[in-house]
Amino acid sequence: MVDVGGLLEEHFAKHPYAEFSTTELIKITYPEEYERIKAALHDPITSKESRTVAKRHKAQLHRRLLYHLNRLREEGTITTSQIKNKGEKCYCLARHHPPGRQTPETPNAAPLLQHLEHYEEQGIIAGYDKRGWHNRLNAVLIEAKAEDTTNTLHELLTTTGKHINDVIALHGTEQLLLQEDLTKLTSFIKQLDIDTRDNNKTISLLIDLTKAEQVKYTEDFFDTYALLAPPRINIVLSVTKKFIDNHQRLIKHIIKSFADNNLKVNLHHKDVHDAPIIVGKAGMYTLSEQEWDAYQEEAEDATIGLCVGQVSIGVDVHRFFKHEKSDTAFRTFILKLARTLVESNTLQRRRADITFYELNKLNADPHTFFRFANNYIRLWNYDWQEKDRPHFIELLRTTAEELKELCTTEETIFKSCGIPIRFNTTMSSTFSKFAPGLFSPRKYTKLSVTSTNVLHGEEMQQFITARERICKHFNHNDRIRIFRTTPADPDDVLKEIRYLLTEYAIPHLTYDFAQRRADLTLDRFMEAK
Repeated sequence: MVDVGGLLEEHFAKHPYAEFSTTELIKITYPEEYERIKAALHDPITSKESRTVAKRHKAQLHRRLLYHLNRLREEGTITTSQIKNKGEKCYCLARHHPPGRQTPETPNAAPLLQHLEHYEEQGIIAGYDKRGWHNRLNAVLIEAKAEDTTNTLHELLTTTGKHINDVIALHGTEQLLLQEDLTKLTSFIKQLDIDTRDNNKTISLLIDLTKAEQVKYTEDFFDTYALLAPPRINIVLSVTKKFIDNHQRLIKHIIKSFADNNLKVNLHHKDVHDAPIIVGKAGMYTLSEQEWDAYQEEAEDATIGLCVGQVSIGVDVHRFFKHEKSDTAFRTFILKLARTLVESNTLQRRRADITFYELNKLNADPHTFFRFANNYIRLWNYDWQEKDRPHFIELLRTTAEELKELCTTEETIFKSCGIPIRFNTTMSSTFSKFAPGLFSPRKYTKLSVTSTNVLHGEEMQQFITARERICKHFNHNDRIRIFRTTPADPDDVLKEIRYLLTEYAIPHLTYDFAQRRADLTLDRFMEAK
């Protein structure tokens, strides 16, 4: 597929002082289609019906071209120089724009929050990596193939990491646990620990325990990981209720090992959501089950993995409602952010052949690597329990529906212009590391679980049910995080996990055994972020 936007940009750069009409530009960008239409319109034996069809195709061609021209004009690359008698526009390179196509190192890419500076100044929104967003991705998933070793995967993760600003997920890590000895695995974790500290990145090791044969041999690995406690490496365990019931000894072993070292146990519940779930600094990432199935059936062998997160914008909901009071204003604002992400997506993907050149070389089909990428509007400090907003969860539902409609419309526009770009934006929660010091102090209530009985209380059940609904509206891009006081008995924690995964549709459950700060109550806390 021809990169029309890039082709136009290069053409204007080669002719910095020339002026081109839309007809001239169509000849350059769509030469074959233009000649077919021209022949049909000027052939004396062409029927009236065929001439009408040709005129319709000509109009469609003009619309497709104008889409790209308008994008370049909005970015300040070109400008409209004149409008001819019949209304045909002419364009030329903007005088302030230097000839030559920009490279990834060029610092004057369009701002992520362009036209939203007012909200940024008020501390209502923040872009994740707003300086480097145009040449880096939020999250990618890398496949651990059967032939991979810790050495080959470390090399791949190092190369990929240059293009990531949040998290790399290693899918299929369970294969390494079965084919590499503990010494190599330990060295692998230590290398990744150093890399993530140096580069300020996060790695999620996705381990599907349901696919790990001879799971008893994984215990030593979990003990080693817990002792090393690498701060920027998360382990996410994919499980089902049946697996937990059949392997209670292993689960209790992991619980004890992690609890003794004040770590988190991240459980991806495959019965609720089969697609991988990734834990980053900015928040959670996942795909829909339909997207994951399509990737496995059609694209898995053509790529090293796939891009899961492309661009993220964070929203301080508490501050937003200090300035705006209506639900309509919130929905309108979220849709405005989504439209901004459309522009960001287009700019980033148009330059992907240069920006992600090294990454593209690793994929037999680079287009497929980006096919399922999501954008995220991440919410911070939203408290559905506030008296002023008693229907906030319902507001999330209606906003998610309108957001989905907008994405569908944008995809349709892309396709009608001959651009096979998928555009998808979803809401999710924001983690505190998304924008440290920029957003308002945490306002929402934390609830603690100090014993199994707490989970059966009416207030706790209402809380978890609300979180369950929110996870659904976020398309499973969220987690429920339970802080469990230590020391925690593994038998009790296992009982709690089995109860939660049986009674609630929780896609990702995190049990956090970290020591609590002195200012937190120890009889009521279960965090939702």
